[in-house]
Amino acid sequence: MALQKLNVDCTPPLTADQCIVIEDSRWGLQAGKAAGMHTIAVTNSYDAEQLTMAERVVARLTDLSVNDLREVCP
Repeated sequence: MALQKLNVDCTPPLTADQCIVIEDSRWGLQAGKAAGMHTIAVTNSYDAEQLTMAERVVARLTDLSVNDLREVCP
């Protein structure tokens, strides 16, 4: 749904593989992967060991840099 809303005003439209889902739950990460999006986990609610399905796991959003985002979603 978020991608559909983004694409209302985006030309050319974004594709799922151009998006990064940042989540703190396994269910959010699973949904992002199912949608074909890249995933980053933040350990707000779960330990890093429980979020290993993400492409990257960080303790805080402030731990992410633009270069990190580019590595996850080239």
